[in-house]
Amino acid sequence: MPLDVDNNGIDSDGPEPKEASGSSREADPSRFDLGEFANETMRLADTTLGANPELVPGDTESMEVDATIEELAEDMVHVLMAIRDLSQKHAELTALVETSLLELQRASRQQASELNVLHRDLVGDRRAQANRAAFNAIHPAIDQIRLIHDALGTDQDEAKLQISAVLSLLRMVLQGLDYVEFVVEANDPFDPATMECVEYREGELGKVLDVVRPGYRANGVVVRPCGVRIADPATARKPAAGTTHRQTERKNPKTEREAR
Repeated sequence: MPLDVDNNGIDSDGPEPKEASGSSREADPSRFDLGEFANETMRLADTTLGANPELVPGDTESMEVDATIEELAEDMVHVLMAIRDLSQKHAELTALVETSLLELQRASRQQASELNVLHRDLVGDRRAQANRAAFNAIHPAIDQIRLIHDALGTDQDEAKLQISAVLSLLRMVLQGLDYVEFVVEANDPFDPATMECVEYREGELGKVLDVVRPGYRANGVVVRPCGVRIADPATARKPAAGTTHRQTERKNPKTEREAR
């Protein structure tokens, strides 16, 4: 009796499956049907046994041949099941490799993106450091040249014009490095965020008395405050309540005569 095997390679005592027209092998040549292969093997063994006239069913030799065929069939089933397991493991391993490859590609893209960002930041930091070094070298020279310009007399107008042209050129260089000059006005309230006291003199407390040098900003941030003169808090005059310093100094002579 042939040993029936289902499509999963497990022994079954049911009737032999009839071969339908257009089998799965014909529909998908790449698919290997284990059950169909085992059944075909058993039918081939039965056909071979029936075609041998020397083997009579029921005698000892025939029974031994049947037992041998059944053992071979069982071994074949076990082999096919092992092949099926290997195929499943191969498919799982293939899926794992594909997943790992996708993860590796994603990680590579992310790493490349991070490297690009790091490169841009590094280039930006180097550019900022270079700009700062140039600024630190240029702005003291501008202060010295401005002092020379202010010290020249009225009879040296041509020299003043040349020095002014040099100052303008240096300011343009600093602007190209993103450093913008700014100044404050006299009598403005003293702001320590944008101003720096470089000298004391007599005057009203809390007010800018003179502007000594300009300040600079880079990208909206003060990198050097404006140098100013202010009154010494220890000796400064304080305006009377309700009046300004100028109102205190400028008295009306007519009002003084009427008071006398």
